[in-house]
Amino acid sequence: EEDAFVTILDDLVTKGYRCDNGSFKPGTNLIIEKALTNIFPTCGIKANPHIDSKMKVLRKQYSIVYDMLSKSGFRWNNVKKYVEVDSEEVWQSYVQHHKEAEG
Repeated sequence: EEDAFVTILDDLVTKGYRCDNGSFKPGTNLIIEKALTNIFPTCGIKANPHIDSKMKVLRKQYSIVYDMLSKSGFRWNNVKKYVEVDSEEVWQSYVQHHKEAEG
């Protein structure tokens, strides 16, 4: 379901459902609900609360990654698709000031 969700989001971005400020247009979560129901007819996933909640988590995670990449000592590994850190010291310093990044 997670892979399908991300694929659907990517498709909606391509089709222009994302606004200039990074949010999605009203009604997008209902479109996602219908698309997921077509793929997984018995999943029972609803726009509210399931997709709304997932979108909130993704926004928070994106914000953390965006912040990391703006700091010295962090970089994006485009092959493995994750953030790399130069050293344990850089990571510990970041986590000390950004508790939401732990874990």
